[in-house]
Amino acid sequence: MKCAGSSVEYALAQHCGETALCTGGEGEEIKAGFVHINNLFSEEGEEKWRFHAHTWPGLFFERILSPEDWKDYQKITIVRNPWDAAVSFYWWAIYKMHRDPFIKMMNISPDVFLIQEEDSSLVAQRKFETFLNIVCPLDSIRPEVLKVKCTPLDYFAETNELFVDKCVDYYLRFENLQSDYNELCHKLNLEKSTLPKFKTIQRKLGHHYSYYYSNTCRDAIEMRFPHTIQKFKYRFIKEGTAT
Repeated sequence: MKCAGSSVEYALAQHCGETALCTGGEGEEIKAGFVHINNLFSEEGEEKWRFHAHTWPGLFFERILSPEDWKDYQKITIVRNPWDAAVSFYWWAIYKMHRDPFIKMMNISPDVFLIQEEDSSLVAQRKFETFLNIVCPLDSIRPEVLKVKCTPLDYFAETNELFVDKCVDYYLRFENLQSDYNELCHKLNLEKSTLPKFKTIQRKLGHHYSYYYSNTCRDAIEMRFPHTIQKFKYRFIKEGTAT
């Protein structure tokens, strides 16, 4: 989630046939030609999606009828520095705030969370941390993730951590996405292409991700992403600090 999965799925879908399954996109992605393939079906007269775009490996294999048919397929996903990814998630939620279940069901004004250019770093950190920690009703979260009331941080962290799975064959890093994708294409004997960029207009401010974090919030991310951080050696790096 918030790792450019739509861009990679779109690019790989260009190499697939008519029987492939693609979750598709929305808005600007659809305009660019990223549409679902074989992901919509009808049940008792109601249209439903087979898989959500953020279906993690365990849930995918739980839902398909014949998991053994997929054992020879390559499993590919993307990882991203969780401190940076959480900021991207914040801006995406702000963009959709008027219809986002986190906010709509709580009847909270978007201004409570919206970080403005003129905000000091302390104000920005407070708004960011407040957003991550609001308690949401059960109905506002996909029930596959958590069975209790939870926060946006709960939802975001739980979902992303479930993609660190032993069944995955290739991890692409968001930080080196195009070069990692090129290498993947070479390994799979596919013609490489330039990845499209989707959802690039939502992040309104150009601050480094460290701008948004108090010490408490920084530690909360570290605590909630143990598998991602341990496996991929991600660190919280302040702007201007050498990596």
